Amino acid sequence: MVPVSEDARERGPGFLYNLAKVYALTNEPSLAFEQLAILVKTQSGLFHGQLKLDPALDSLRADPRF
Repeated sequence: MVPVSEDARERGPGFLYNLAKVYALTNEPSLAFEQLAILVKTQSGLFHGQLKLDPALDSLRADPRF
């Protein structure tokens, strides 16, 4: 795996997004929000449609941090 700091355009954001989804699905919202916070600051890291439509993030939508 390449860290996001070295690969902020290709694979790095995808790895973090998948990790955030795993945390959301395993009832670890704080860890999921940590990953999403990194993605929001990363160029081409996160898109509005992903947050709005991805069913893996349903458990996070009721949280005020979302």
